Amino acid sequence: MLSIFGVALGVAVALGSESAPLTLSCHTTRGPFTVSLRPDLCQNGTAQLMRLTESGFLSQGLAFFRINKGIVQFGADESPVSRKRRGASDPFGAVRHGTMRDWHPKCGLAGDCSKPVLKEFPWSRGTFALISSTQMLVVKRRSRVMGTNRFDCPLGTIDELGMTTVFDQLYSGYGNKVDTKTGPGQGTIARQALEGTRRSFPKLDFLLNCTQIRLSV
Repeated sequence: MLSIFGVALGVAVALGSESAPLTLSCHTTRGPFTVSLRPDLCQNGTAQLMRLTESGFLSQGLAFFRINKGIVQFGADESPVSRKRRGASDPFGAVRHGTMRDWHPKCGLAGDCSKPVLKEFPWSRGTFALISSTQMLVVKRRSRVMGTNRFDCPLGTIDELGMTTVFDQLYSGYGNKVDTKTGPGQGTIARQALEGTRRSFPKLDFLLNCTQIRLSV
């Protein structure tokens, strides 16, 4: 399920060498939430997430554009093609592409990537993951499918307070292009940019910013 990540090997190794707990602190139009990260399980994905944070990608007002009973998806922004058309450069070009991805933690720990084994470890409520180099997903309700691919590596978890006060409250009345064929979608945001998306869908909720916090031990 996870696509190729834009991340350098040296960054991934450096993350894995840190012993202090790593947390991502985020603010949205519904309030704050934190992600407790596991770079020991998913070094490459965590490194890419830190690159997104440090580059400002996560602080440009990303829309929570796909919301259903099971997941929340976000991470779409104006495409490089759209930016070029209006004469603007892409400040996030360096974090959009890459070559590395993580194995499912069960594969890494036991070396067994068979489907029967992977099916024993579906993603649960609160799981936070990258599904491409810039697209993120939060699990609202456990399913038998998510987390059972050999490249499904969960970056961390959001506690129940964050799930209840933020992700369960996100506005979903517009629908979305994937599930209902109406409302916002990745293509819409790529063409309209985030500013245009806000005008077209004023009730949508947005990610305002995220910062990295390394807790002392």
